[in-house]
Amino acid sequence: MLEKATLDDLLVCGHDMGLYYDVSFVIRLIKLFVDINGNDVMKMKKVGGLIDKYLIEISPDQKLKISKFLEVAECLPDFARDCFDGVYRAIDIYLESHPMIAFEEGSRLCRCLNYNKLTFEVCKDLAKNPKIPPRIAMQALISQQTNIPISCEFTIVGSKSMSPSKINLCYQDNNDNFLEEKEDMSINLEKMQWRVRELEKLCKEMKVQMSKFTGHNV
Repeated sequence: MLEKATLDDLLVCGHDMGLYYDVSFVIRLIKLFVDINGNDVMKMKKVGGLIDKYLIEISPDQKLKISKFLEVAECLPDFARDCFDGVYRAIDIYLESHPMIAFEEGSRLCRCLNYNKLTFEVCKDLAKNPKIPPRIAMQALISQQTNIPISCEFTIVGSKSMSPSKINLCYQDNNDNFLEEKEDMSINLEKMQWRVRELEKLCKEMKVQMSKFTGHNV
């Protein structure tokens, strides 16, 4: 019956490790639902959307551990979500609400994302998001690049007597949009590569400083 539930139905108050909501209870519900309805694609997708809303709702909780977040997100199989934009929104809120977590933990949090199922707009937002580790942003952008079709399809709208000049304009508009998106993606990828280089440079500088500090204290 979980496919008929609403978000309010899942927001059960509890004292699960100090959390405002009883997350463990919801995890048990999801696992039971998957065991019974794992082959019903329609039901699974309905619950997928519901769980994404639930993740967004519980993400700001300061006592919500990454392991619990991932357990909720990963209870459902990949096919239960046609799009992972909701999961990304929940991750973004979590990172915003937990600013002290390390980059490594941020990478771990992002493991529940399927980059191929992010929309292009959300992928661009992810790439520009300073809270997302550069390696994750690069992986997402690369996955989007592989999804861009080699040829640009377009539809001619109008009568059969449409003039060649209008047909060319239709194609040109679609082709221009395609080139703009591809160029935008390339720019974002270059930015991510720059961020990675800067981080590597910073790590090297820190190692040098640490070695000097250690040498002085020997």
